[in-house]
Amino acid sequence: MGQNSYQEEVQRLQGLALAALQEHGAPALVAQALLRAAVPAAVAEEGGEFAGVHELSSGQSEQLTNALHAAAGRLLADAQAAGQLVMAYQPNPAHPPAVAQLLDAVLWLAEQRPAPVEAGLPAQLLEQITEGASNADCEGVFAWLDERTPTFKSATFENRSKLTLLRTCNMLLKRLSKSANAMLCGRVLLFLAKFLPLTERSGVNLMGAFNADNVTPVEEVQEGAVDSEGKLVDAAFYRTFWGLQSFFSNPPTALAPGKWGEVSRDIRRVLERFRQWGEVSRDIRRVLERFRQEKVTVGESAPGGSSAADGGGADGQGASVKYLSSSRLMGLQLRDATFRRHFLLQCLILMQWCERPRQKDKTGLRSKPLEDLQELRMKVYSELEATPDRGREFAGAIRHLMQWEDAWAAWKQSGCAPGPLERRPAEAPNGAIDADLTAPAPKRRKLGSDAIFGIRVGTDELDRLWNLTEDNLSALSAADRGGFKTVRQLMDPVIEEMQEAAAGEDDGMLIKASRSKLYSWKALRAVARTNLQAFSAAVQKGGDLEVAARAMYPSECPPPPAPPPAAPSAKAAAAGAGSGATPQPPASAGGPAETTAATKAGGEEAAGGAGDEAGTAAEAAGAASDGGAAEAASDSEEDAAAEEGELPEEGEAAAEEAGEADAAGLLEEAEEGEPPEEQAQQAEQAQQEEEAEEGEAPAAAADAAAAEGGGGDGVAPMES
Repeated sequence: MGQNSYQEEVQRLQGLALAALQEHGAPALVAQALLRAAVPAAVAEEGGEFAGVHELSSGQSEQLTNALHAAAGRLLADAQAAGQLVMAYQPNPAHPPAVAQLLDAVLWLAEQRPAPVEAGLPAQLLEQITEGASNADCEGVFAWLDERTPTFKSATFENRSKLTLLRTCNMLLKRLSKSANAMLCGRVLLFLAKFLPLTERSGVNLMGAFNADNVTPVEEVQEGAVDSEGKLVDAAFYRTFWGLQSFFSNPPTALAPGKWGEVSRDIRRVLERFRQWGEVSRDIRRVLERFRQEKVTVGESAPGGSSAADGGGADGQGASVKYLSSSRLMGLQLRDATFRRHFLLQCLILMQWCERPRQKDKTGLRSKPLEDLQELRMKVYSELEATPDRGREFAGAIRHLMQWEDAWAAWKQSGCAPGPLERRPAEAPNGAIDADLTAPAPKRRKLGSDAIFGIRVGTDELDRLWNLTEDNLSALSAADRGGFKTVRQLMDPVIEEMQEAAAGEDDGMLIKASRSKLYSWKALRAVARTNLQAFSAAVQKGGDLEVAARAMYPSECPPPPAPPPAAPSAKAAAAGAGSGATPQPPASAGGPAETTAATKAGGEEAAGGAGDEAGTAAEAAGAASDGGAAEAASDSEEDAAAEEGELPEEGEAAAEEAGEADAAGLLEEAEEGEPPEEQAQQAEQAQQEEEAEEGEAPAAAADAAAAEGGGGDGVAPMES
């Protein structure tokens, strides 16, 4: 086949691939349509349906591969010409994005047996698209790649795609800015961590290379220069401090002949300067207090700095993530605990590498330099412990971290053997080997009623706690978290019971929450924390929750029910008619208690004392037949009896009759609207009471006369 005919065939296959993407929306249908149009003999069908793929010749497979590369390049160019993102470009709006469909169709072809294309073709197309796409396009590319990570980790694709994908990721990481494209860089690194095993030699820096391009600029400080606080800058110390960064970024230079002595001297000089700042703890606390007072702003650039949005510094590398090395900041930085910890940790990393370089062509320090390093390391740890806050805990964590780093370096130097990273199989428990597998299984404890998710712990209460939710993690985000109820939650059942009773829906068959002593105790505890007035009102009524509910939620509670009216007495009505006068309350009566006391006291007086100037508690009721003339009690004695709420035992029957006669008129007026049946029942009840009390009247009159014996003093006896 000539060169021209080969290119023509590739172009024909390219057109067929683009046409299949236009016609079909599913990747499998796109791949099948392409095979039918490109190589009809390669498709096996049964009953008109696709049944498999026949093996292609090497030439046909090569032409199909080149055609798919050409189709991917054409889609990339069309997307850029249309001003759309590569992974969002849709030539046919009714179908998914074309580039993603093409990649999925190639994955489907590579999974067939025999495969018409090689298994490494999807990764090669992905590399081609990434090279021609912008940084914004690459975000969509790696979003697609993240979703297909399990496919690329399968046995079909892993070995043929690993190096291509690793090369693609490294190329992209070099192109991206670590500050302006931090999210995409993190996504690439996360993909590599998921895709490559931990023992992958290409990701562990076997040669121990360092980033020597990380250069820290050091200023030329003039004599007499001052810092931001107006103090003179120690130019020699400034050069010493920031000059150590060259050894930290490239530790092998510290092992050059005569260099370790210079490094050790400079570190000791810095540590000595650290000890001169005795006010570190006080200043840090002062700064933290100022931090709490000042408002924090986000998204604003610091004076003299640069942000990623502004394009970064003069080199266009975006905002720096390093400490500024300006001489004007030296004094402030030395008082910063975090800044100190960064420097001291750099010293420890350098010392550990100089002690064990972990490189074949490097030898660690020996004899006297090694003793000097160990002494210097102790001083560095001592300075870490003295740096607030929680210096001892931080130093202990750093010691543990350095041990892990040393073990990691030793593992890499030994060739990244997978043995140390493999988990040992679990050992069989004691007696498992000799156990009788035919024996019946022990009976399991029956699930409690609260173990709705089938979790058994040991007791019913633990079962309830562990079965609050299905996974025991969603309970942490619950509103109540299974803890104490709020006041509102405790009072809701009480309010519902009150509303049902007011509506006549309470049949008396259910146990009321407001009548439960335990529930009332819990609810009143919660009420006492939130509303003392409602709590006090409920306690005065014997802990009645309905009183607390009306005090806290008056708009939701029905009004309290009116007390049932007392039945009128026929004898009281007759006594009131026989006396010829209606009892009047005293002018000084201030409440129901006083009125009742005065009325009962008046029952002991004779009819002749009704007009006494001393003021009686009530006029005489039915005492005309006695013929006595006793004076009323004095005002002071009446007030004392009314306040104490106590009544004399003598004459109680007469007082009750007077009080009933006083209320007879009001009761008759209130009962006018009652049904005839109720009026008849009340009349019958009054007649029965009259007949029962006829025999008691003479005795009551005799008692009243005996109590008035002597009659000359005009004062009725009263009990205290």
